[in-house]
Amino acid sequence: MIFQNKEMLEESYIPNIDEFLVRKEANDVQIVLNNFTTGQSNLLIYGFSGSGKTCTVQSLIKEKRKTLNPSEKIVYLNMNNTFSELDAISGILNEIGIMATSKSRFKYYNILKQHIRVFDLKILIVLDEIDKLLEHKGGNSLLVNLLESEKSRISIIAITNNPMLWEEQIELSTKNRFGMKKSLFKPYNMGELNEILNKRTEKAFYSDSLEENIIGRLSVMCIQQNIDLRQAFKILKISGEIAEEKGTKIKEEYIENSVQKTERLAEKEIISSLPAQSNFILQAMLKLAKQGKIEFRIKEIYEKYCELSEKYQLRVLSQNRMFDFLWSMEKLGIITSRRLSRAKGTERIFTFKMPADLIAKIMIENVEKYKSK
Repeated sequence: MIFQNKEMLEESYIPNIDEFLVRKEANDVQIVLNNFTTGQSNLLIYGFSGSGKTCTVQSLIKEKRKTLNPSEKIVYLNMNNTFSELDAISGILNEIGIMATSKSRFKYYNILKQHIRVFDLKILIVLDEIDKLLEHKGGNSLLVNLLESEKSRISIIAITNNPMLWEEQIELSTKNRFGMKKSLFKPYNMGELNEILNKRTEKAFYSDSLEENIIGRLSVMCIQQNIDLRQAFKILKISGEIAEEKGTKIKEEYIENSVQKTERLAEKEIISSLPAQSNFILQAMLKLAKQGKIEFRIKEIYEKYCELSEKYQLRVLSQNRMFDFLWSMEKLGIITSRRLSRAKGTERIFTFKMPADLIAKIMIENVEKYKSK
């Protein structure tokens, strides 16, 4: 017997408070959870993928819901597949338990206002991957309309992987209403990863299912190979399934085999979760690669990026802002760069770190998605 509770390794699993590492950043979330019932309290959470943003918020919500009264509501929505303000407000109403059908977002807002007044509701709305909606027309409008629907009755927690969301995608009018409270979730260090993985595996596996120091080795691999927690849990799950099939304990070789299986899945997930601007910057680099180039100068990337942005009617960033997105993708391990000395000084040259053919396949799907909107 290997698995005691296999469900605890699934991505959909929401841990209890005692099952995950409570970080100091969780205090910012807890403040909003404590205050939304007495007045408006808003928070923007940002940080790289796998830094515990969604897990922390969902775990604290899970605990908070135990003490809510019927007039206090917490709504969680992931914006990954939401492409309009109408879709978003409709989803919010459904989560609250209000069944309504309309093609008018204004009717939905009026229904929400009426329910807030009649039932004296206080609502906290958590919008995960908010950048996905802000890339489309109506994202800022949703935030403003929610915050002004019934002032002091609706609070918002917005979550994003994009560290430049506040500067690049949130309009000034939205900022003025939303407030300036932001919380950065930094990547876990090896000690934190080790503690989290040990806590989860204690309940997910039977005590004699793993060979000695498997978790310590996996923690090291997470740091060295840029593996986030979601991937680590997938690796443990696959390794456990291999051990079950072979009738042995979970061995280090199973972990290493599982890492290879999850790498491609992780790469697809990373690229697919990128904001629209990053998608088009990568597409520009792919077009340069088709011309036979292996390394790309910022100027030529920017020229191709501008062509694509204008073609698909995406707001064009300045070259300096585009560099920020390149930097973010380098941190995610999608691309890499080096400094090149020239007569007029130095410049940074970029190339792909992930396989270009894999990126191309995913990027074709993403560009067609934005083209159809």
